[in-house]
Amino acid sequence: MSNYTVTTDFAAKDSLPSGNTGKIIKGSDFSTEFNNLATVSAEKANLASPTFTGTVVIPTATITTANIAAGAINATSLDLLDNQKIKLGTGDDLEIYHDASNSVIADVGTGNLELRGTNVVLQNSAGTETQASFTQNGGAVLYYDNSSKIATDTNGVSVAGNVDMPDNGKVLLGDGDDLKLYHNGSHSFIEDSGTGALKLLTSSLQVKNPADDEFMIKGTPDGSVDLYYNNGKKLETTETGAKVAGAFVASAKIGVGVDAPQKPLHIFNDATDVVARIESGDVTAGLELIDETSTAQFKVSAGLLTIGTDTDGDVADSNISFRVDTVEKLNISNVLTVIKQPTRVNDDQGLSFGNQTDMTVTHVTSTNVNTIQNNNNRALLFNGVSFIFQNQNADEKIIEMTANGAVDLYHNNAKKLETTATGATVTGVTTTDTLVVDKAANGILSEFKIGGTVAGAVRAAVGGGVGDITLGSGVVGLRYLNAASGAPANISPYSVNDGSAQDDSIDLGSSAAHFDDIYATNGTINTSDANKKQSIEELTEAETRVAVACKGLIRKFKWNSAVEKKGSEARYHFGVIAQDLQVAFEAEGLDAGDYGLFISSTWTDEDGVEQTRLGVRYTELLAFIIGGL
Repeated sequence: MSNYTVTTDFAAKDSLPSGNTGKIIKGSDFSTEFNNLATVSAEKANLASPTFTGTVVIPTATITTANIAAGAINATSLDLLDNQKIKLGTGDDLEIYHDASNSVIADVGTGNLELRGTNVVLQNSAGTETQASFTQNGGAVLYYDNSSKIATDTNGVSVAGNVDMPDNGKVLLGDGDDLKLYHNGSHSFIEDSGTGALKLLTSSLQVKNPADDEFMIKGTPDGSVDLYYNNGKKLETTETGAKVAGAFVASAKIGVGVDAPQKPLHIFNDATDVVARIESGDVTAGLELIDETSTAQFKVSAGLLTIGTDTDGDVADSNISFRVDTVEKLNISNVLTVIKQPTRVNDDQGLSFGNQTDMTVTHVTSTNVNTIQNNNNRALLFNGVSFIFQNQNADEKIIEMTANGAVDLYHNNAKKLETTATGATVTGVTTTDTLVVDKAANGILSEFKIGGTVAGAVRAAVGGGVGDITLGSGVVGLRYLNAASGAPANISPYSVNDGSAQDDSIDLGSSAAHFDDIYATNGTINTSDANKKQSIEELTEAETRVAVACKGLIRKFKWNSAVEKKGSEARYHFGVIAQDLQVAFEAEGLDAGDYGLFISSTWTDEDGVEQTRLGVRYTELLAFIIGGL
């Protein structure tokens, strides 16, 4: 009761002087105060356990859980005026109110409005009529006048009664709404707008009039499909085809065995059987084709075939002409038969020439090969100035032969071998088990060119019964010579052009392509003839000191390439490190590059990166060290 105002100021009486009549507290003061307290108490709630009777009016109040026992408000009823709302949620997201016309449960937040319960039932205000029901782990049911009309189940949705759609209102089926059922105000449609088929699956198909008393179409599984006219069957499919009851009239062309007939009657059969059969029970009956003058041009009657009849009905006295599109293809006269178009002879039949079938042209189906067979030991001659063998499209050569000229062999229309006045020219790779080149005299056996430029050659020579061969290009080559007259077999630098010796002209390996191991029975012989040397001098003192220092540069090591191949099993080797040798010379003010025992090679690799490799001539290094000692 924080808003209670005390009627009598008792504390003020204490400050009055003794004897002052104002210090007297009257019984009426207490009565007034107690009456005011009773009135206020009747208007205030007991926070511990409030109990209200009658109508409670709260002008303005904020109720928190701190003011609510156990965090809840319990009331027999809560009456709110129109448009007065119960708001729930931190953001007042849920509102419950009556707007003077309708009762509203409104979710004004961003979440869902959820009705939760094992079973949820929507009924009328009297609770006597169900409008909708929802069952946990069960279905949902919609009602009309307390009767179930739409219900979900394990199979989908069941409807009790009709599904009424307005004109152009569609039933859409499929993920892409491919199947549509609708009425557009004039017609009813079953429309499939997807990519698949529209299938009617039934044990018996019947299409009838609305009165259900007249057939239009009837279909039976494993049986016929029937088409009707005025309830009378007119076409019936059978196991072998179809039957027509009545006349068959075609306003355009009729095709049998062909989808696009080219004539009023077009019959096609891809089998080897009879294409068509016209049968009569009368032996004198037949078939007659007549022209516009009623003259028979083709006549079958009484077992006789007559072609090209004249006006008296007999075989024509003139030539018999076979034409296609007015163009004569075959002419038979009493003198000569002339074929005026390409002619085909069936597989395995053959086209023969000569009284004794001396030559036969045949296509053999068993091998799928076309043959020209020359019989009776006859010669087969091709006479002409040139012959060309091509593919069937005549756009790719296989063999071309020209009188007094070349014979050319092709692969995929590209010339690969051409005979010439001096031999033959091959374009591309030649593969053979053994290539034998037999030349009448010593000289170049084979020459290799790239773009017309000589890249290499092979020269052979035989002297005194001893053969040798030289491989290379120009004056640079290696000769392989057999042993002869006490001289050992050897490999030496020789000219490919003329077979002359080329002393001191070829290296074994290069700066970027070293040999690994060189195996030899005897050692390497180095030229040491004084006649081949100049500037012969004693070692200088600086050179001698370097030679002595080089003795201490001997190290053991493993090659990287050996470690990559053999791992820890790679063996140790002995020698000097070229960089250490270079430093030893620099220590005496000398340049190792001035001495032949030190090699520095530079080249550019396939990636365009410049590479450098240092090397040592050990024969010179050992001589250098010995000279220093």
